[in-house]
Amino acid sequence: MKKFYVFLLAAAMTATANGQSQTRVLEFNATTDLTDKFNDDGSPEFTNEASGGIGNSGSINVPDGSSDLWTTKEGYSVSGVGDKYVVEAFFKVAANSGYGGVGLAVNSQNENNSPGYAAQGLGVTFHGGGGSFHSNAESFTLDWYSQSGDLVLGNWYKLVFTVESVDADTYDLNMKVYNADSDGNVGTIFTEQSEDGVVNADIGGASTLHTYFSSNGSRMQTIDNYKITLEGGISIIEEGAPVVITADVNMVESSAASSGGNVLSENGAAVIARGVCWSTTSMPTIEDNKTEDGTGAGAFTSALTGLSASTTYYLRAYAINESGTSYGSEISFTTAPVTTGVVKNNAGVIQVFPNPTNKEVVLTLSSAPATVQVNVMEANGRVVSRKEFNATANLDIEIDGIAGMYFVEVTTSDNKSSMIKIIKQ
Repeated sequence: MKKFYVFLLAAAMTATANGQSQTRVLEFNATTDLTDKFNDDGSPEFTNEASGGIGNSGSINVPDGSSDLWTTKEGYSVSGVGDKYVVEAFFKVAANSGYGGVGLAVNSQNENNSPGYAAQGLGVTFHGGGGSFHSNAESFTLDWYSQSGDLVLGNWYKLVFTVESVDADTYDLNMKVYNADSDGNVGTIFTEQSEDGVVNADIGGASTLHTYFSSNGSRMQTIDNYKITLEGGISIIEEGAPVVITADVNMVESSAASSGGNVLSENGAAVIARGVCWSTTSMPTIEDNKTEDGTGAGAFTSALTGLSASTTYYLRAYAINESGTSYGSEISFTTAPVTTGVVKNNAGVIQVFPNPTNKEVVLTLSSAPATVQVNVMEANGRVVSRKEFNATANLDIEIDGIAGMYFVEVTTSDNKSSMIKIIKQ
């Protein structure tokens, strides 16, 4: 039989991750900020004061000789290479002994290992003239005394610690310390230290990470204006909410596309809904357009329909449990334009219903040829099922694969053929 393939398909458009950064800033102006947002190490010593700190508006008081580590209750997802976590804080130097520190931890509550780091994590600790990067129990010594001298007692500084994923379980670490003052003004850089290619499988294998700050001894007197910046595919996971990441967008047409996600962890409570949400504005939520693609943990596929041609959309995966709703990273994509020209339908398909479908679809022909052969194909052209009909104009077709885009090829005994696009939800 001679076949005339007519694809009702516009040129595919490219979807891109936005790389949009997200930030959290805690100024500790409310005396409950510390205990509301952080977990202590089991024997808390830091206190959240109503005065002191940057602008004298509230801060974390670090008692002399304290050994304490506080970890964020919320988590930050791990999506892989390209993830970047930046932790910043202002601190005031009190005495010439002991350490301060910040970092990333696998667990949401951590003991304070001397000189102030999490047992499973990546972090930095500092004293007056140097310090260490830490990867679990492994340490990398830092020394700036020979070039910059000691941190000056009584002075304010701003610490910026960056962790960037550069390969599987592999990270580049960077620390900058800036001169600052009690009004939050940042001056010249005091020192910059780095360590590249640090391997940590615990960090790479975690579904979420948490940031922390710590003290061991009498180095610091005050901590304030703690800031977290997330770049790449990282998303913020509220305490107890599920962990979900967004899958790539593909098979983008003028009115449809395919995406999905993966619920990496239910985080202690069953996921009751999951899918993707999208909008023409950034940071869509479940109050916008959305799919509903099952429950529980694991990967899922989502079919987006009813899109407008030549339009930029923003999309995120979502997952819901009793603790809240989590979102994956945002991806933007632009639908294809509507193509012009005559669409041929040589096989005489006059109706396709329903489309989109959950499984079954009926194709109605304008006449009943002696035989009709129907091939169901994935978007890449692979035939997933084949069926033959005799002397009928109504063709009952089942789409048994996962949700997404399919093509149904109809070829009649009189050498006429059509290709119909089907969306399975």
